[in-house]
Amino acid sequence: MCMTLSNVITTGKWNWEGDEIVHNPVIDSARKVPGTKMKYNIDIREFLLTRDNAVIGNLLTEIIESLPVERRFFFLSRRKGAFDYRVQVISSWLFRKFSYIPGTRKFDYWLFPDETITKGGGDCEDRAFLLAALLLASGISGYVVRVVLGKLYNAKTKRSRDHVWVMYRNEDGRWMCLEPLLLTNQAERESRKIRRRKPAGGTAQYEYIPYFAFNDAHMWRISSNTVEATFSDYVLDRKFWQNFQPEFATSVHNTLFDLTLGKMDYVDRWYVKTYSLALDSILSYDPREHFDNGYIDEGWRLVEERLKKKDLNSFTCAVHAVADFYAHTSYAHFAPKERGRNRLVLYKDSVVNTLGTDYRSEPFNLADESRFTVNPYHYKSGDRKKAITYCEKKKIISGRFAQKGDPSQGFLEKTFVYIPYQLRKARGFEDRAALPHHNEIAVDKPLENGAVPADHKLYRTPAEYKDQFNLRFEAAKRHIQQVYDEWRKT
Repeated sequence: MCMTLSNVITTGKWNWEGDEIVHNPVIDSARKVPGTKMKYNIDIREFLLTRDNAVIGNLLTEIIESLPVERRFFFLSRRKGAFDYRVQVISSWLFRKFSYIPGTRKFDYWLFPDETITKGGGDCEDRAFLLAALLLASGISGYVVRVVLGKLYNAKTKRSRDHVWVMYRNEDGRWMCLEPLLLTNQAERESRKIRRRKPAGGTAQYEYIPYFAFNDAHMWRISSNTVEATFSDYVLDRKFWQNFQPEFATSVHNTLFDLTLGKMDYVDRWYVKTYSLALDSILSYDPREHFDNGYIDEGWRLVEERLKKKDLNSFTCAVHAVADFYAHTSYAHFAPKERGRNRLVLYKDSVVNTLGTDYRSEPFNLADESRFTVNPYHYKSGDRKKAITYCEKKKIISGRFAQKGDPSQGFLEKTFVYIPYQLRKARGFEDRAALPHHNEIAVDKPLENGAVPADHKLYRTPAEYKDQFNLRFEAAKRHIQQVYDEWRKT
């Protein structure tokens, strides 16, 4: 969990490439023969077989010609960043030119991409098909594009909604959830409302759960779900077009960036939010990107390097890390407050040098073995003094995460997260086993139904925890806004 505060559970545990090929991706009696009552079967991949479609080609030409001349060449190139740029440009065009048109239709009225273009809009599945078709026709490989059929699951109410969305594996190798309903005017209006509200504590957590995924070449079943029916039986029993509106989609994706990047173009902000969610993928974890495992100086060096670049991927990595710094580290616990105001002085080296950290006093007493752990895989002697000495030397610390042999880690952390080799084998990595576990000290989510999150150990009362969360969230907001203003000028 990170302080970007998306209430979407990370998509990183699913194999979006697909686990098992579906050899019969046919929807029975899917469309009517014009002028008759006869219905015919259709292969769902036909919705994406548009690479050489002249209607799609004409639209792509129109999109390219709308760009500045120097950006047209980049759009058509194979240079680094060009494919991600195509996703941004095509998504922006979909948002600005095609309306969300709700309906209560049956499968014989699903629209092909050229039909959606002619109509000027469509429902969630129509927009997903059009978005994916445009990405493929622009030259992006089908290897990194999937249209997904599944459900959006509410972990609080245990209810789910059938849904269709697009997954894209970007140039950094991360699968991004391209939610077609967020690319609508209705979603933009809801986003403005969100920026005027404070984030609600204890909001429901949602998860995109995939059943089937397809591109123009294949369809796959995705494992680890409850679907046992054939594809045809499954799809004919779904109601993808009902009960999932753009306004709801926006509330599902509420994040810190809605509250801090109001000056940014809506589609650019949508991309930042989408990529930020992908950064929490457990399959591509680097602790420096999240200020975990005590990588404080290393984390800030990465932030500075990325802010020197002008692409949205680098910017997203930077501001995601800024939010994580305040959520994951001990800085906020020891940092001074502005004179006469109940808010933190923002991080900078000169502030850190003045901090009088003490990890042997309440509530950050690392000698309290009933509250804080070390990783005994490396600290087999249970040398708590050595651990405290290490933490005080580091001054600002963050929790350990995904370390080998750590009994405090959860199933996903233990099974899927893998710290990069160059970090694990670097001198001094073993000392980081002295750090408390991430879940014990991080403050990266609101109270859970009025209570301190179950694994948290640092702040014992809801009032203490809530005060720290508010301080950290407000500091992250100001710091991100500051970073964005400077990034825009350069």
